[in-house]
Amino acid sequence: MKKDNAPNQAIGMIILAAGASTRMGQPKQLLQIEGESLLQRAVRIALSTPYRPVVVVLGANREQIEPSLQGLEVLRVDNPDWATGMGGSIATGLAYLLQQAPECNRS
Repeated sequence: MKKDNAPNQAIGMIILAAGASTRMGQPKQLLQIEGESLLQRAVRIALSTPYRPVVVVLGANREQIEPSLQGLEVLRVDNPDWATGMGGSIATGLAYLLQQAPECNRS
């Protein structure tokens, strides 16, 4: 089956960054690798693709994490129910992506 990635198709990306990292004891999203945080690395890789918008779902530790996104071409959305699990963050991110870029809603 041929994958159709025609340029006229609108495809967005969602990066999940709402977890509390309780077992780690610190926000995993901010761990440094080669001078950048894990989240910054994920965003940089996402932004290297033609897909837009890039939505970052935040939740736990938002106040600590959000400044690391400053100056990056991403949309941010808060999942107030982040503790209910990844499914809620996916739903929050998808709803926000479709609100901001309705052209991404296709069958």
